[in-house]
Amino acid sequence: MGQKRRRETERGAERLAGKRNGGRDLQPEVLEAFLKMLRNALWNRPIEGWKKLSPEQWKELAALAKAHTLAGTLSDALNSLPEDCDAPSEVLEPWLVEVQRTEEAYALHSKIVGMQRRAWEKRGLKALLLKGLDSAAMYSVPEHRTCGDIDWYFGSAEDWKTANEIAAGNGCKLEMDSDGDVHYTLSGVVVEHHRRWNDASSARARRVIDALPPETPEAQLVMRNVHILKHVMVGGIGLRQLCDLAMAYRHYDGQYDPASLTGILREAGLGKWNGLLNAFLVQVIGCEYIDKDDKVPAADLEWLVRAVLDDGNFGRGRQSGGGKPQSGALTLMGSALSSGKPQSGALVRMGSAISSKPQNGNFGRGRQSGGGKPQSGALALMGSALSRGFIFMKYAPCEYIARIRSLVKGRMKRKIKNS
Repeated sequence: MGQKRRRETERGAERLAGKRNGGRDLQPEVLEAFLKMLRNALWNRPIEGWKKLSPEQWKELAALAKAHTLAGTLSDALNSLPEDCDAPSEVLEPWLVEVQRTEEAYALHSKIVGMQRRAWEKRGLKALLLKGLDSAAMYSVPEHRTCGDIDWYFGSAEDWKTANEIAAGNGCKLEMDSDGDVHYTLSGVVVEHHRRWNDASSARARRVIDALPPETPEAQLVMRNVHILKHVMVGGIGLRQLCDLAMAYRHYDGQYDPASLTGILREAGLGKWNGLLNAFLVQVIGCEYIDKDDKVPAADLEWLVRAVLDDGNFGRGRQSGGGKPQSGALTLMGSALSSGKPQSGALVRMGSAISSKPQNGNFGRGRQSGGGKPQSGALALMGSALSRGFIFMKYAPCEYIARIRSLVKGRMKRKIKNS
């Protein structure tokens, strides 16, 4: 992508993202600065046209980075800012503490993955690490990519069962989730043993995607693609997950045939969704390793930008100045009812006005506002899932609705169990 085209794309992305301000309180200047820093951290691009931020705007930017678990990644751009444009000490000091925690978590994850990998190999198990540290390795500074869970996929049901027995034998308390996978906590880190290596949910998508060898570049890109789709529809997607996919496109550039990958996704019924996702990666994140789909309506991309910015990482939400997260099921339902497109109008405004309480939760555990009680519940989860389902019926196979129902049902069961 030429420099002129890149600048036009980035200016368009900033206008697009700022049109709804990614929520009701996020200032356009903050979002513009955030995206400039993010592109610098990911692609080492010069930061041009930087506008000096006030201390309050810096606080908002730092909060946005933390909500999307990008504090470590964005810190890599701090040294590239123009002179006399540094973050104030009251923002920089806690930010650097967060970066240190990210580095410590990365070291812990590396230790656990290494220990478990040796255990699996000793027993002759075929284990594949999904995302996680493998995604981190694709960044310029791997230890600054925030770690989530440790996800293992085992090539056979027998290997999966043996891995469970090894974990249980080492004192781990195994729990079964709604998908039939197993998870447990090891040294404070959640570890999951998966029966499947991807989140494809329709029969058509599973038939196509499951036929791919998991280690291939095409499979790795598709895996991240459908993982994002799942979280966008159910509620709880952050920019880090999309950055992971953008980094994967750079990492695997030249190792696969783009036309073949597009064909796989179309055959799986995910061609329209892939076009929407690619438009986000190109226009917002600035990924130059894929082609933008010009057929994606601007209103649909605007909705996805708003949904991602409002959600934060797995539904934790963006908080403004210590205030309440701004997204909610009613807002999304308003978008869904507006002819299936994220248009502004009475329903959207009404949803925004009514949804003063955050509806999504971090895997259903609920978000807290101002130190109060978690606000999400079974009805909120169902409302959020249905509203997103209405929107994405345009972009994903209808069979994905069954996936949403299954996930919501699992969350409801956990809520009842923990209440």
